[in-house]
Amino acid sequence: MIKLEKDEEIIKIIRKHWLPFTFQLVMMCIMMIIPPFIFELFRNFLFSDLTLHNEYLLSFLYIVFLISMWISLFISFVNYYLDIWILTNKRLVDVEQISFFSRTTSEVRLNNIQDVEVKVFGFINTMLKIGDVIVQNASSGEGFTIRQVGNPEYVREIVMEAYHKDESKARVVIVENEKK
Repeated sequence: MIKLEKDEEIIKIIRKHWLPFTFQLVMMCIMMIIPPFIFELFRNFLFSDLTLHNEYLLSFLYIVFLISMWISLFISFVNYYLDIWILTNKRLVDVEQISFFSRTTSEVRLNNIQDVEVKVFGFINTMLKIGDVIVQNASSGEGFTIRQVGNPEYVREIVMEAYHKDESKARVVIVENEKK
Protein backbone atom coordinates (compact mmCIF):
# COMPACT_ATOMS: atom_id res chain seq x y z
CA MET A 1 0.00 0.00 0.00
CA ILE A 2 2.66 2.53 1.00
CA LYS A 3 6.30 2.42 0.13
CA LEU A 4 8.53 2.45 3.19
CA GLU A 5 11.67 4.53 3.18
CA LYS A 6 15.11 3.22 4.06
CA ASP A 7 15.31 2.29 7.78
CA GLU A 8 11.57 2.88 8.20
CA GLU A 9 9.48 0.44 10.21
CA ILE A 10 5.75 0.23 10.79
CA ILE A 11 4.92 0.79 14.45
CA LYS A 12 1.15 0.50 14.34
CA ILE A 13 -1.74 0.30 11.88
CA ILE A 14 -4.76 2.11 13.31
CA ARG A 15 -8.31 1.42 12.15
CA LYS A 16 -11.76 2.62 13.08
CA HIS A 17 -13.57 0.77 15.86
CA TRP A 18 -15.85 -2.01 14.67
CA LEU A 19 -18.89 -1.02 16.77
CA PRO A 20 -20.11 2.01 14.72
CA PHE A 21 -19.95 -0.08 11.55
CA THR A 22 -21.86 -2.89 13.29
CA PHE A 23 -24.54 -0.42 14.36
CA GLN A 24 -24.81 0.78 10.76
CA LEU A 25 -25.04 -2.85 9.58
CA VAL A 26 -27.87 -3.63 12.03
CA MET A 27 -29.80 -0.50 11.02
CA MET A 28 -29.52 -1.40 7.33
CA CYS A 29 -30.72 -4.95 8.01
CA ILE A 30 -33.73 -3.57 9.90
CA MET A 31 -34.46 -1.27 6.96
CA MET A 32 -34.38 -4.30 4.63
CA ILE A 33 -36.86 -6.23 6.75
CA ILE A 34 -39.45 -3.46 7.28
CA PRO A 35 -40.84 -3.08 3.68
CA PRO A 36 -42.49 -6.56 3.50
CA PHE A 37 -44.39 -5.82 6.72
CA ILE A 38 -45.53 -2.46 5.37
CA PHE A 39 -46.55 -4.15 2.12
CA GLU A 40 -48.66 -6.69 4.02
CA LEU A 41 -50.22 -3.92 6.10
CA PHE A 42 -51.22 -1.99 3.00
CA ARG A 43 -52.44 -5.09 1.20
CA ASN A 44 -54.62 -6.35 4.06
CA PHE A 45 -56.10 -3.08 5.32
CA LEU A 46 -55.86 -0.36 2.72
CA PHE A 47 -55.58 -1.98 -0.69
CA SER A 48 -57.42 -5.26 -0.39
CA ASP A 49 -58.22 -5.22 -4.09
CA LEU A 50 -54.61 -5.13 -5.37
CA THR A 51 -54.24 -6.84 -8.69
CA LEU A 52 -51.54 -9.34 -9.44
CA HIS A 53 -49.87 -6.78 -11.70
CA ASN A 54 -49.52 -4.30 -8.81
CA GLU A 55 -48.09 -6.99 -6.52
CA TYR A 56 -45.45 -7.80 -9.13
CA LEU A 57 -44.61 -4.12 -9.38
CA LEU A 58 -44.26 -3.81 -5.61
CA SER A 59 -42.12 -6.95 -5.50
CA PHE A 60 -39.89 -5.57 -8.22
CA LEU A 61 -39.51 -2.28 -6.35
CA TYR A 62 -38.65 -4.17 -3.17
CA ILE A 63 -35.95 -6.15 -4.99
CA VAL A 64 -34.48 -2.92 -6.39
CA PHE A 65 -34.55 -1.50 -2.85
CA LEU A 66 -32.74 -4.60 -1.50
CA ILE A 67 -30.07 -4.39 -4.18
CA SER A 68 -29.46 -0.71 -3.45
CA MET A 69 -29.25 -1.47 0.29
CA TRP A 70 -26.69 -4.23 -0.33
CA ILE A 71 -24.62 -1.92 -2.51
CA SER A 72 -24.68 0.83 0.12
CA LEU A 73 -23.77 -1.74 2.78
CA PHE A 74 -20.81 -2.86 0.69
CA ILE A 75 -19.70 0.75 0.18
CA SER A 76 -19.96 1.33 3.95
CA PHE A 77 -17.80 -1.74 4.59
CA VAL A 78 -15.17 -0.61 2.07
CA ASN A 79 -15.12 2.84 3.67
CA TYR A 80 -14.79 1.31 7.15
CA TYR A 81 -12.09 -1.19 6.19
CA LEU A 82 -9.89 1.06 4.06
CA ASP A 83 -9.79 4.11 6.35
CA ILE A 84 -6.47 3.59 8.15
CA TRP A 85 -3.54 5.35 9.71
CA ILE A 86 -0.09 3.84 9.35
CA LEU A 87 2.32 5.01 12.02
CA THR A 88 5.98 4.40 11.27
CA ASN A 89 9.11 5.46 13.07
CA LYS A 90 9.47 8.42 10.63
CA ARG A 91 5.97 9.49 9.58
CA LEU A 92 2.23 9.14 9.94
CA VAL A 93 0.33 8.14 6.79
CA ASP A 94 -3.41 8.82 6.57
CA VAL A 95 -5.33 6.76 4.00
CA GLU A 96 -8.91 7.95 3.81
CA GLN A 97 -11.47 6.22 1.62
CA ILE A 98 -13.84 8.98 0.55
CA SER A 99 -16.17 7.00 -1.68
CA PHE A 100 -16.09 3.74 -3.58
CA PHE A 101 -13.53 4.85 -6.18
CA SER A 102 -12.03 7.83 -4.39
CA ARG A 103 -9.22 7.80 -1.84
CA THR A 104 -6.78 10.34 -0.47
CA THR A 105 -3.41 9.50 1.00
CA SER A 106 -1.45 12.08 2.93
CA GLU A 107 1.45 11.96 5.31
CA VAL A 108 3.20 14.03 7.90
CA ARG A 109 6.71 13.62 9.21
CA LEU A 110 6.78 12.95 12.92
CA ASN A 111 9.01 15.97 13.53
CA ASN A 112 6.31 18.20 11.95
CA ILE A 113 3.60 17.16 14.40
CA GLN A 114 2.51 20.03 16.60
CA ASP A 115 -0.41 18.62 18.56
CA VAL A 116 -2.39 15.42 19.00
CA GLU A 117 -5.94 15.94 20.22
CA VAL A 118 -8.60 13.45 21.32
CA LYS A 119 -12.33 14.17 21.09
CA VAL A 120 -14.94 11.84 22.59
CA PHE A 121 -18.61 12.72 22.17
CA GLY A 122 -21.54 11.10 23.94
CA PHE A 123 -22.21 8.73 26.78
CA ILE A 124 -21.88 5.49 24.79
CA ASN A 125 -18.61 6.58 23.15
CA THR A 126 -17.23 7.58 26.56
CA MET A 127 -18.16 4.23 28.10
CA LEU A 128 -16.81 2.20 25.16
CA LYS A 129 -13.73 4.42 24.65
CA ILE A 130 -14.49 5.40 21.06
CA GLY A 131 -13.45 8.82 19.79
CA ASP A 132 -11.68 10.93 17.21
CA VAL A 133 -7.94 11.56 17.13
CA ILE A 134 -6.77 14.76 15.44
CA VAL A 135 -3.11 15.38 14.58
CA GLN A 136 -2.14 18.97 13.82
CA ASN A 137 0.96 19.41 11.72
CA ALA A 138 3.29 22.35 11.24
CA SER A 139 3.08 22.55 7.46
CA SER A 140 -0.67 23.18 7.03
CA GLY A 141 -3.58 24.50 9.03
CA GLU A 142 -5.66 21.37 8.65
CA GLY A 143 -4.79 18.21 10.48
CA PHE A 144 -5.31 14.49 10.10
CA THR A 145 -8.42 13.05 11.69
CA ILE A 146 -9.33 9.44 12.21
CA ARG A 147 -12.90 9.18 13.36
CA GLN A 148 -14.44 6.61 15.67
CA VAL A 149 -11.19 4.93 16.66
CA GLY A 150 -11.09 2.55 19.59
CA ASN A 151 -9.19 3.70 22.68
CA PRO A 152 -8.22 7.15 21.32
CA GLU A 153 -6.08 7.97 24.37
CA TYR A 154 -3.86 4.98 23.62
CA VAL A 155 -3.60 6.05 19.95
CA ARG A 156 -2.58 9.54 21.11
CA GLU A 157 0.07 8.03 23.41
CA ILE A 158 1.67 5.87 20.71
CA VAL A 159 1.74 8.79 18.24
CA MET A 160 3.35 11.04 20.86
CA GLU A 161 5.79 8.29 21.85
CA ALA A 162 6.85 7.88 18.21
CA TYR A 163 7.14 11.68 17.94
CA HIS A 164 9.43 11.88 20.97
CA LYS A 165 11.61 9.00 19.73
CA ASP A 166 11.94 10.69 16.33
CA GLU A 167 12.69 14.04 17.97
CA SER A 168 15.45 12.52 20.10
CA LYS A 169 17.04 10.95 17.00
CA ALA A 170 17.02 14.35 15.27
CA ARG A 171 18.79 15.92 18.28
CA VAL A 172 21.49 13.22 18.24
CA VAL A 173 22.18 13.87 14.55
CA ILE A 174 22.42 17.63 15.13
CA VAL A 175 24.78 17.17 18.08
CA GLU A 176 26.97 14.77 16.09
CA ASN A 177 27.15 17.25 13.20
CA GLU A 178 28.16 20.06 15.56
CA LYS A 179 31.06 17.98 16.94
CA LYS A 180 32.58 17.47 13.51
